[in-house]
Amino acid sequence: MNTPIEPQESQDCPPHPSPCPQAKEATRAQAILEHSFDLVSICDQAGRITYINPATTRILGYRPEELIGQSSFSLLHPDDLARVAASFAAKTAHPGPNPLIELRFRHVDGSWRTLEATTTNLLDNPDVAGMVVNARDITERKLLEAQYLHAQKMEILGQLAGSIAHDLNNLLTAILGSATLALDTLPLGHPAHEDVTQILQVAGSAGELTTHLLSFARRQQPDPHPLRLGELLGGTLPLLRQILGPRITLIAEIPDDLGSIHADPHQLEQVLVNLAVNARDAMPDGGTLTISGTNLGQSALPDGAGGTTPRQAIAIRVADTGYGMSHEVQARLFEPFFTTKPPGKGTGLGLATCHGIVSRHGGTIAVKSTNGQGTVVTITLPRSDEAAASQTPAERAEAPQGLETVLVAEDDPAVLSLASRMLRRQGYTVLEAPGGPEALALAEEYPGPIHLLLTDVVMPKLGGGALALQMAQMRPSARVLFMSGYSGISLVSEGHITPDERLLPKPFTPGILTQTVRAALDA
Repeated sequence: MNTPIEPQESQDCPPHPSPCPQAKEATRAQAILEHSFDLVSICDQAGRITYINPATTRILGYRPEELIGQSSFSLLHPDDLARVAASFAAKTAHPGPNPLIELRFRHVDGSWRTLEATTTNLLDNPDVAGMVVNARDITERKLLEAQYLHAQKMEILGQLAGSIAHDLNNLLTAILGSATLALDTLPLGHPAHEDVTQILQVAGSAGELTTHLLSFARRQQPDPHPLRLGELLGGTLPLLRQILGPRITLIAEIPDDLGSIHADPHQLEQVLVNLAVNARDAMPDGGTLTISGTNLGQSALPDGAGGTTPRQAIAIRVADTGYGMSHEVQARLFEPFFTTKPPGKGTGLGLATCHGIVSRHGGTIAVKSTNGQGTVVTITLPRSDEAAASQTPAERAEAPQGLETVLVAEDDPAVLSLASRMLRRQGYTVLEAPGGPEALALAEEYPGPIHLLLTDVVMPKLGGGALALQMAQMRPSARVLFMSGYSGISLVSEGHITPDERLLPKPFTPGILTQTVRAALDA
């Protein structure tokens, strides 16, 4: 038991029957210490604990009597030991209170708690004869601060990723469009035909990367649709090989008859990427990562109301030969910000994100692992009976033509020139404007009808949304078609356009441009 501070006898106190004021004061001080929310301890000059109040049980998990006589330094985090010991030694030479200091103490369960402490030197006080330490547990506050800073960092990274994706989409629009126009002029046997085709394929792959950037920035609208899981897994393998590096072997076991699911392909790719990163970090000396898909029969899947229902399902299995994990770690795997990686090496959000994505798709995610024997992650998703479109490129359809007048407003010169050339080739009369004010001037001066305004959304001086509103007053019969390298969800959330506006996402090919323009005119 914690030894109470005994009140001293005083000649001023009457022997009986009522206690003297000094005794009352000592009893009250004892009660305050025993019920204090903060940890209060007294150490001798060497740092040995001579008194500690019951708050230590709530904060560190130890009973007070377990710590009496122990060195307080024995509970310190190794990284804090030298700093705190030097500070303590300096404080023993200066009577009175000292500034606050942060330090980490070991909890009885082996974890570390962050305390904010101040030490008062009362070595010269005969009633105390020690260093009085008042400490408050700020672990949760530090965690919230870290989460806030991480959220700020992710917001900044998201904004940067969105801006980079926007600029890349403008560049890719020019590359895709120019290469497509060039390919249309080349006969099949021309020596440059294969090279231009390769440019189109690489530019298309680069467009997928910008989609990943927008997804990372959370500016990409989720787009669940029927897809062939085998094609998705196979298409992700090159990216996963880059993530894993040369020391890890990637094995894919994907049956030809693997079924279809209803899902957003980019979000599922994010799940696979997160799992691959975790597997790579668990195999620092190399190993094997196996990704497999299996058609299941009836499986219990979430029903959306807190229960489960049997449904036809498909399983994705991701197995590594890494060092595995304990049952205690597995129990907390999907907690946001929980990580076993050292500071700066992990955010603790990867598996929490995976769990969220899989849950939104009506599936489950389970982890099985043993220390030293690797980890197996199994994702179970409902199988879709809807027909999934093949991800292989389709043959180009004949671009529709038209005789209408289109006003194109775009601040990127390459995209403006390309879009105008594409439309002129199909018979349209095109008015080119390098920005919003110039488009308004053209709309006011042009003597003939303007059937369609094709405008970029985000432009300096006058954006596409404001331009469309002013254009509606000048040319009420003109249709409007927006185009942007940003995703629709970010444009709507930031107030640039309304949800029901027509939007042509960049990058686009000549065929997509002319088909979308024709659809907007005919709507």
